[in-house]
Amino acid sequence: MLGFGDGSMLSADGGSTNLATMRYYQRLYGDAYIDLMERGLRRMGTSGGSLIGISSPGCSTQYNANLGYDMPGSGKCVMEYAMRLFALRCAGRSVNCNVVIPGVTVTDAWGRLAAMRGASKDDLID
Repeated sequence: MLGFGDGSMLSADGGSTNLATMRYYQRLYGDAYIDLMERGLRRMGTSGGSLIGISSPGCSTQYNANLGYDMPGSGKCVMEYAMRLFALRCAGRSVNCNVVIPGVTVTDAWGRLAAMRGASKDDLID
């Protein structure tokens, strides 16, 4: 698993940094999200509407950083910051811009993920 600050992104000889996974998530949650929002604004025209994003705990300053969520979180930070700028620029057009952070829904998947990380399900969702 790749993470910031633990050396996992460096090649074995330390000569290069693998940014491919981080860039994938930044394209997914950054580039693609912004593209969809821009297209949505054009379709709204002058009638107003809503732009909504869904993020995760640990990607903003309102929550503690979520170790192990480094790569997806880096992309969601781009999305959250972009939405703040959309909100500033679109308020005069009656466009409501929000990112929703619904929190964790406890499922068996969290237990499997925790086991892969050597933790308990409770450790991950607290």
